[in-house]
Amino acid sequence: MRFTLTNTVTPSGTLTSLVSKKSMDSAALEAEISKLAATFGSLLSGTSRNVVIAQNDEFESLIDLFAVWRAGGCAAILSPASTDHEIATVVDLLDPA
Repeated sequence: MRFTLTNTVTPSGTLTSLVSKKSMDSAALEAEISKLAATFGSLLSGTSRNVVIAQNDEFESLIDLFAVWRAGGCAAILSPASTDHEIATVVDLLDPA
């Protein structure tokens, strides 16, 4: 994942993917992370707090990662190019919820 942050001096910066060129300002990013963190929090309560993230969209993967962390979980992001063996190894190691 390759991202750039602009206007990082103030809390109103923008996160932009260098690959997809998708961008999101800090308020929208915070809203997405908070919404997903609430969902992950309810899904992870009483179970393993480990999550495997496998998305084709690197921007959404990053949002998912921050949301899992905010919900108190542990996450690993798998590349869409991961082999079956790599996926199995990560899943076996994390034993995700």
